[in-house]
Amino acid sequence: MSPTTYYCQDSDVSDYLQIDAFSGSTTPNGDAVDEAIQNNEKFIDELYDLNSYEISDYVMRRAMHRKKEDYKSETDLILTLIEQGESIGMTPSEGTTFYYVKSKDGYKLESMVDDIEDIDIHYHWDIITTLLNKFQLNNWIKKKPPLTLIDKKQQSLMEWM
Repeated sequence: MSPTTYYCQDSDVSDYLQIDAFSGSTTPNGDAVDEAIQNNEKFIDELYDLNSYEISDYVMRRAMHRKKEDYKSETDLILTLIEQGESIGMTPSEGTTFYYVKSKDGYKLESMVDDIEDIDIHYHWDIITTLLNKFQLNNWIKKKPPLTLIDKKQQSLMEWM
């Protein structure tokens, strides 16, 4: 049985590879397509390489838009951040901006996180996956973070040998 040949236009290739280089009358050769695929794979690998990030890369921010007593919901994230701020000597007031991260123990002020290993890797892995899905880049999604990323005590086979 011979392989099936599929025909497509150069714009289809351009859309698939997420680049604008292949448009109009240009038809990419195999090397150009391979290079674009490798560049995309490298980019996605770097995106998912959470070991190369620093704590500051995980920081989010939330502003306090009213007085503490005006927040109605007991579970509002801002109340947790206010309490943490007060515990370290801050005097939060309307207009205060809190810089925080998602840690394994919940949300914490950035200044309360000492080690990158406190960061909730699953949370950030899922953000990357959700964004790739949103941009319809499903074929680039990596299902689960490697065990060595989640638990630093684990060794890869190459490290073990």
